[in-house]
Amino acid sequence: MSFVSLPIVVAGLGTGALYATSALALSITYRVARVLNLAQGSVALLAATVAARLDGLPRPVSISVALAAAALAGLGLELSTRSADPLARLTAVTGWLLVLSGVLGFGVFIDAIPLYALGHGTVRIGGTAIGYDTALLIMLAIVVPVALERWLATTRRGALVTAVADAPESAAALGLDVLGVRRSVWVLSQVAVGLVGVLAAPTQGLEPITALVLLSGGLAAALIGGIDRLAGPVAVGFALGVAGAVLGGQVAPAFVDALIVSVVIVALAARRAVGGGLAEARV
Repeated sequence: MSFVSLPIVVAGLGTGALYATSALALSITYRVARVLNLAQGSVALLAATVAARLDGLPRPVSISVALAAAALAGLGLELSTRSADPLARLTAVTGWLLVLSGVLGFGVFIDAIPLYALGHGTVRIGGTAIGYDTALLIMLAIVVPVALERWLATTRRGALVTAVADAPESAAALGLDVLGVRRSVWVLSQVAVGLVGVLAAPTQGLEPITALVLLSGGLAAALIGGIDRLAGPVAVGFALGVAGAVLGGQVAPAFVDALIVSVVIVALAARRAVGGGLAEARV
């Protein structure tokens, strides 16, 4: 009997979309700030939990407040990662990870019920039903990197972002608004991360471990696909999601999670052996 079936593949696409969008956000912030945003999963969980706690309000309002919280986290992350010292930047994002974990540990955030941003309806892919939120997440994971690549390649603002990412010192010498670009990228990327957290909450839950799930799969995809790229991490994210779904039907879920973390460790070691580590990578 085959281990692979259409329902398993479709379920894997949902998880893969989560990994892909997470990897995309990690890649974008790394290209501009040269730091691995280890707090990203916590930002996503924060937005999802805020939206869930405000479920009594009209849905657009609760989601808007949740994304505003993610934007504020993005501002804080940008402000604290301006140092030229890679270790200082890494220490800053680790500090944010701990702060956000502490905030989410407050009683007001415990036992929240995930918000279904688009309702409880389903759509069918190849005869397999998936929720509206998961379907939108899959769509975003496919459309956003394509649109972003085109925007970077064909627009003036996209060229500005690329210039700042490639050579921030030269861009500053030319009078370009390097700080403004950095701030915009951090804020918009964390808003996107917050939206991913809200959309993923119905399937991933709002437990503390969710922050690790939202980070680890995306980090693995980004490191394998090339954290200074866009399309590669997205493709690897989908592949990891499908592979995890297939393995999940045969082994304990904890083993799949451990395998993904192992992929992160191996990918980091491989990058250091081949290219001298992350700090020297360039777009």
